[in-house]
Amino acid sequence: MRFFDWLNGNSGAIQGIAAIIALAFTAALIWVTWRYTRLTKRIADVTASQLAASLAPIIAIAVDNKKIGYNKEGNALVSFNVKVTNNGTTPIKLCRVTAFAIFGPGDMSEYTLCKDEMMVLMPKEYFNGPAPIEVGKLEDRGNERKQGVVAWCTDLSGLSKHSFVYHADAQILRHIFGFEAPSRITEVED
Repeated sequence: MRFFDWLNGNSGAIQGIAAIIALAFTAALIWVTWRYTRLTKRIADVTASQLAASLAPIIAIAVDNKKIGYNKEGNALVSFNVKVTNNGTTPIKLCRVTAFAIFGPGDMSEYTLCKDEMMVLMPKEYFNGPAPIEVGKLEDRGNERKQGVVAWCTDLSGLSKHSFVYHADAQILRHIFGFEAPSRITEVED
């Protein structure tokens, strides 16, 4: 009986201690939940990075048989053959391939070999095609002529988008995450 008398006599103190303990447990639960949320976000970010890296295409672009000719109107045609090869281990969708010729700052002509076809290239398969770029009168253009190719591709799900820019003269292949317009990404960095 004495125990119950003691509890009745000290009920306010017991409730105060219980409230402090409940507050401490609540604070600990909030802290653990916050840490768990941060950890979950980090795991999700790493998983997304790993997925993007595993789905990233590995391609090669080759340009050969470069020549300059003229059409019936006397406009020059810079032409070459373009070959885009899937060197990766997973299939890719080749969305667009555009060849370009640059004659100076802001002076670019382009020719699209394939557009919005979503051509699937299995590993070691390739896309091949001619790129006749009509450039107008050569005497009206600058002397600086750089040719190249921009290829846009995705993984089969379309989650990761990639632009590949090949500068034929410098033999540089740049990989850019996302789709970019040719005019924004065709300058060769010195």
